[in-house]
Amino acid sequence: MNDKTLLHLQNFCSDRDSRCWRILLPICCMTIFSASLALVVLWAFVFFPFQKPEMGFWGNWMFNFVAHPVANYIVARGVIGWFARQILWDLESRPSLCKAQRPEITRQVERSLHLAPIADSLWCASEHVLLSFANVYPIPFSAPLSCIPAAFVSMVVFYLLLPKEVRALQSTASFAKFTFSSWSAYFFLYAGMLFY
Repeated sequence: MNDKTLLHLQNFCSDRDSRCWRILLPICCMTIFSASLALVVLWAFVFFPFQKPEMGFWGNWMFNFVAHPVANYIVARGVIGWFARQILWDLESRPSLCKAQRPEITRQVERSLHLAPIADSLWCASEHVLLSFANVYPIPFSAPLSCIPAAFVSMVVFYLLLPKEVRALQSTASFAKFTFSSWSAYFFLYAGMLFY
């Protein structure tokens, strides 16, 4: 049974759950996921001993080369995972792709899901290294100036790593636009809060 059939049955069967419960359950799941993601990212910053920012970039190697890249990887993988789930769900509901192709395409998408967030960590770390040579440390407004653009880079890398059959689907382009628009809105919201 595919997801669309399951959703139809949840909405129209006589023994379906109440509408309130079906709305409340995803909200609770998203809240728990968001809190657990925040705790994992917080763990990366609290667990490791850091030096004061006055020690400079190289004095804070634990932050710059361990905690910050780990946090970037986790956040980028979350965004790309959202994108990948949309693609995989769409592939399962498409009769146009041969069932023999689906397992290989799914493996390629999942492999891309693990590799693409590394681009986020590398972009952000290299930007920190380059700006440290110009004696700019810590980077002011690092989220909108380095972390969010790094998330965009990892999304582009993920899109390029997708199999050509998946990139050819119109829904993949729609999902990419939606994810890019969501991150752009977050970027402008964050920048607006900084300069408000």
